[in-house]
Amino acid sequence: MSDILQLALIELVKYSVPRAADAAIEQLKALRTQLDLQNEESDGQSFPTAALLGLGQCGTNVCLAVAEQLRRARDKKAETKPGSVFSALGEQWQRWTGTDQDKALYLFEPVILLADLDQGQVQSVTRSKRLSNYPRCLWVDLDWLLRGGAGNVPQAAQYMTRVALKVPYEALQDVDSVPFTSWKTTRSFFVDSAGAKENQTRLTFFLFSTGGGTGSGMSIEVGTAQGFLTHKRQKELTKAPSGSPGASLLAKTGPLEACCSIGLGIMPGRTQEIDAQALNTGRVLCNYLARFGRFASVYDRKELSETTWPPFDALLLVSNEVVGFLQSEASLIPSQEDAERAANQYIAQQIFGVLMAQSLPEDFEDHQEWNLGSSDGDKRMVKPAAVESTPTMVDMTEFRRLDPADLKNSLSGISVVAHAQCAVNGESSEVDFDELLYRALSLPRGSHQGDWIEGISVCPLATKQAYEEVIARCSSDKSVGRRVLAALPLFQRARSAVTILSAPEGWIMQRRNVEAVKKAIEELLPNASPRRLALLRGTTKNVTLSLFICQSGILAGETLAHFVGYLQNAFCRPGVDVNAFRRDLFAFVMNDLGSETAEVFTRISNSLLDIESPRFVVVGGDGRMAARSTELEGWGQTLLGSRLELESVFLTKNDCLDALDAARMCARYAGPSEVNLSEIDEILLRGTGASL
Repeated sequence: MSDILQLALIELVKYSVPRAADAAIEQLKALRTQLDLQNEESDGQSFPTAALLGLGQCGTNVCLAVAEQLRRARDKKAETKPGSVFSALGEQWQRWTGTDQDKALYLFEPVILLADLDQGQVQSVTRSKRLSNYPRCLWVDLDWLLRGGAGNVPQAAQYMTRVALKVPYEALQDVDSVPFTSWKTTRSFFVDSAGAKENQTRLTFFLFSTGGGTGSGMSIEVGTAQGFLTHKRQKELTKAPSGSPGASLLAKTGPLEACCSIGLGIMPGRTQEIDAQALNTGRVLCNYLARFGRFASVYDRKELSETTWPPFDALLLVSNEVVGFLQSEASLIPSQEDAERAANQYIAQQIFGVLMAQSLPEDFEDHQEWNLGSSDGDKRMVKPAAVESTPTMVDMTEFRRLDPADLKNSLSGISVVAHAQCAVNGESSEVDFDELLYRALSLPRGSHQGDWIEGISVCPLATKQAYEEVIARCSSDKSVGRRVLAALPLFQRARSAVTILSAPEGWIMQRRNVEAVKKAIEELLPNASPRRLALLRGTTKNVTLSLFICQSGILAGETLAHFVGYLQNAFCRPGVDVNAFRRDLFAFVMNDLGSETAEVFTRISNSLLDIESPRFVVVGGDGRMAARSTELEGWGQTLLGSRLELESVFLTKNDCLDALDAARMCARYAGPSEVNLSEIDEILLRGTGASL
């Protein structure tokens, strides 16, 4: 692609912004009213510190499952899975709210918005009355944008989302009617007021299927708009001359605060065959990697643009194989419905672990004192003298909180999670944390202790059989086993890590337990820095461990297979030897080629088309895509008053090459270099005439 065309595409991305500096803040009033978030006492805390945006059929289904479980916890109904995070939530609600059922718990009652271009799916869920179960869950009205759905074509969804973001803000309709909220209100909340004092939400989850159309297309565009326009707004506020609207708004609200965004992508199960879902997943990975790599290489703030901004701070991947693994264990998870419910709980466990780790002081009254109080949760009781004098007891304040800025710095890039739980009886129960970590790193399976899933969210190798053989060799000696696993690229090249340890109220977490976990993580992820640890108490019925492995997710075999499969099917030129092309890709990303690097890179570049071909995603090939382009561009021109080409959202050769550079950068990360303390001693003592 020529430089002129590339610049033209960059220019086309520009999103609309409100003309009035505080227009989005005013628009939030409608959402407060719809969600019954009005604060009669003050204008302080009116929005939860977290929000979920479910996109497409998969994302909305997961969010609806989370909303249903939240309602059960709130209503103190019996939980079908006693060991789940929501069972503990029900007990916490009772402790924190007492008899006041209307008291807001801003962390555990996040705003949940659902968006789908398929209006048939929207109407089906609306008729089922599932939204009425949780009052803070609303549909985003997209009927005006596109009714027929994306047809499992992410380019269509991304294009129409870009159109929606380019429609002048003032031209958007703002009619809100439960269970729907307008697009104007939605973008005001997620995009145009992110980080503002009036919008207290600091953590956003985008839930979607990477293999779908609506979810994988919309998530990239909305996430990018949120991050880049927040950055742009911050620049305008801080550089506004005295007396301008921007300066007066800055004086009124203060600078924007750090916000963390996490994309939670559900990947399709991996097989030898390549289908449309696998290609769409590869496209998401390529798109994210290209933007993440460009963003990491920007040294001049003037170079930041929509095309260099990653959609999310972290893209957390969960393979749909989680359900597949469970189906093979009929004695533990008896049905497809139970398997899907358990998988939703697995995902929700990670969401609420992160929510708890970043909780703000105002989220829970006296929460810290309660954590350090009596085993029955009575906040009025003082910490027992025995606890005060026990040197091995963990001080909860040392580990508990990771604020949004911490999460933004630690949860980064393409990431995977390893999770396990252990049921305990009373405060004296012993937990083998080596065994707990081993189970977390194993392939997903139903626990023998209860109805929950534990295991790693993405297979570190391309086939589960190969990884099962590796993990089996680690079972006898866990310490040696961790060193074996540490040689795999997913673990060896991890850039950072976040560990969340949760314990039930009344169970004593000893310092030696924490130190054992920290040592194990150091052995498993030798190059990860920083390694953050959050220690939570009373948030689960079991002792749980969640390990987020960051930036090296593209090096997991399952993920790499999707990425390479997309490149060879959507970009490889006709007549190119696919096997040789694939060998060059693997060699460039994984091997130290030395002087041959430029030659291999040139061969790859010459093998790529200038722009992606959706021939294996759109049935009917290029002709059907041309007809679809005419249809979508007609909708776009009607809404914008000018033409926006569908190809403006297509990935290009430059995107592929940038994504490969980013993957190569991940595969070569070696961590910070150490300082030789003996060398420093020798230099310092030499000046005094002394010697060691």
